[in-house]
Amino acid sequence: MSNEVGEATKIVAYDLPSESLKYLTPEQKNKVRSIRITCTRLLHELGVQATESVILVAPSKINQIENVIAKVNQLYHRIGGLEMTPEIVAIPITRVQQEQFNELARRRVLERIDEGINRITILLTNIATITDEAIRKKMRKNLQETKTEYSTIKSMCEELGIREVNFDYLISLIDQALGKL
Repeated sequence: MSNEVGEATKIVAYDLPSESLKYLTPEQKNKVRSIRITCTRLLHELGVQATESVILVAPSKINQIENVIAKVNQLYHRIGGLEMTPEIVAIPITRVQQEQFNELARRRVLERIDEGINRITILLTNIATITDEAIRKKMRKNLQETKTEYSTIKSMCEELGIREVNFDYLISLIDQALGKL
């Protein structure tokens, strides 16, 4: 196995400032929390989460890394009056390292699938008791977004060569819940 740098394979490691700082006012904490959640989502759209603060970037997303980092920095800069700077670095990795990160990402994805199956199973058990149409409409929207998110993660796993991850059962449960709503 080669130890050369893989075909444009990178990880993005990050540490985002959080709202847990004691000197923040409640209003500032809410703003920082909102920005942290938005920035985390932007970073996760680059690939598959390998560890808590490391994203294994899908090859098709490599060219978006610098734009995403700039956007995250811009969002934190907008807080105004607070010196909060996210630490984000894109690191090229070798093929051997990618295989290791693939395994970490595979485990992480399997945990997310298990959590999703549990959540949707509970929803399916209780779905008949939900009669408020506004709630049912919001649930349909959330389920559709969840299905899209898992479909995107599935595509990135395939692109990265992450094997032995089966999204089909979870997606079928989501479809079943959508059908009952």
